[in-house]
Amino acid sequence: MVDSFLVTTALEETWQADEKMPIIFLGEWCKLYNRKQLWQELEHNVCPYHWDDRKKYYKDYLYILDLYELLLADLSTSLNKIHGINFSVRSWRILIGPWLGYFVQILFDRWCMIEYVCKEKNQLKTIVLTGQDGAMIPNDMNSFVGFLTSDIWNHFIYSSILKEFENVEIVERKYITDSLHAKVAPATSLNSKVKKIIKLTYNQLACYINKKQAPLFINTYLSWKDYLKLSYRFKQIPVLESTNAPEKINPDLKKRDWILEGRKQSNFENFVRKIIPQQIPISYLEGFTSLFKKSDTMCWPIQPKIIFTTNSFSSDDIFKMYAARKIQNKTPLVIGQHGGHYGIGKIFFNEVHELLISDKYLSWGWTDLENPKIKGVGQIIAKKPLGIKHSVKPNILLVTTTMPRYSYFMFSIAMSSQWIDYFIDQCRFVGGLSDDIRNVLTVRLHKNDFGWDQLERWNEKFPNLKYDIAKVDMKIHIQESRIFVSTYNATTYLESFTMNIPTVIFWNPTYSEIRENVLPYFEELKQVGIFHDNPESAALHINHVWEDVDAWWSSPEVTEVVNRFKRNFCYLTEKLVDNIEVELRTAIED
Repeated sequence: MVDSFLVTTALEETWQADEKMPIIFLGEWCKLYNRKQLWQELEHNVCPYHWDDRKKYYKDYLYILDLYELLLADLSTSLNKIHGINFSVRSWRILIGPWLGYFVQILFDRWCMIEYVCKEKNQLKTIVLTGQDGAMIPNDMNSFVGFLTSDIWNHFIYSSILKEFENVEIVERKYITDSLHAKVAPATSLNSKVKKIIKLTYNQLACYINKKQAPLFINTYLSWKDYLKLSYRFKQIPVLESTNAPEKINPDLKKRDWILEGRKQSNFENFVRKIIPQQIPISYLEGFTSLFKKSDTMCWPIQPKIIFTTNSFSSDDIFKMYAARKIQNKTPLVIGQHGGHYGIGKIFFNEVHELLISDKYLSWGWTDLENPKIKGVGQIIAKKPLGIKHSVKPNILLVTTTMPRYSYFMFSIAMSSQWIDYFIDQCRFVGGLSDDIRNVLTVRLHKNDFGWDQLERWNEKFPNLKYDIAKVDMKIHIQESRIFVSTYNATTYLESFTMNIPTVIFWNPTYSEIRENVLPYFEELKQVGIFHDNPESAALHINHVWEDVDAWWSSPEVTEVVNRFKRNFCYLTEKLVDNIEVELRTAIED
């Protein structure tokens, strides 16, 4: 007998609301805030999120890293046979590693949730939407990143997993929701087209002038001045960033009729090896030859002596193909840190990946005695002090974030449904501010809402606050703010430190785990009132120092602690280009 009706996503055509059967929502991601008038009327329960248990989260992280390495090795062998090439595992790691790493983490999360509810109930019923299997295959890494936040694709993944469990009665229905591929791209303006032509012409000229062994510096995050200086020292014409995408190719389902062979120690591992061939992006399978040729058409050196980037290694499949091919010929790949969390967060898949694919890693200051390839060169995205007196400014700025409703890669932060706890903490902080300070508060919301309805939630709690959905330049807010409040372990507070903005940080340490060797630095920040592990403490401190922020921020104790933190994680230096040049030349010589 069926116990409950299972709902896995926010797609309402999968909700069997007309049956007199209790509904189980697999997670808070099913319940869109702007549709609460619907789900509040339903008899329902919500499954607890399995990664609320952070010991399990860390244990699962270690397991997934191990499984990922096995899958990468096996998939590298399979793809070499399919394409008739001989890429090394490192080359395949560069090309497919970001997708495979994210995908395995996503699958494990979705599997655990289905497994939990199936163990809790004797018999479940659910609706599975059918008819768009081909449309669920991403074309490339960029389209995959778009897919993983969508209800449609996640429903497809959950549905694929549900078929592996016997105590689920599946009712199939045709999709009525628009296809993932049906979205019409915004029209390109004439101005954008002209800029693209100018960039292409310039890059072609640079390609003609530069020697075929010239280094490739691309997406370095350096200021234009520093980028020119670095390029001049290596006697090359700087290459401009380009926005090229792999060719869009239709999937060939016959080419996907295979199973990735290898270790299958559990039902989950068996499932992963079945679904990888079905879901691997087209650019790595049907479109591989096209991607290979496309990487030859870019205005980049034929035999670069070195490649340096801080961002292109993630979603730019053309660059990744280029880099994967060049490292086969011993070209060094140097990666620069491009944001926060690096060297600080206890769990961080992206850092693991970047360290494994690079010959040298340029950090903003942190190092690791066990990994000599990490070199602290200083803050690459250099944010310098504005030279203004913040103590006389009238406002306070609270910078918030969002996370996708469905988890993606693993790192030490509140993810998926845990964002609701994060939002509650923000409300607790605002509620703890004095009326006078709250009246001059601006809440900066993240530009990506991911279906959380941030503004609606905030307005319901605090209808009289000032909100900015990342439409105003952050610099403008900072210029008018007496205190900058950072609420998550990412880039924001590292930049506010180097800009010498009075900064208060707070987050829930349950979700934002810090590495053991880094904890002493945050303990020092806590002792001088900068870091707080609960919102009320942060608000109380701001109430206390508000009338004379300078007396606090410029005190010897605070200055010493901030400077020590910056030296290790985000130091500014006039010798940034010098430091980078030394490390690049050393990498070439090695």
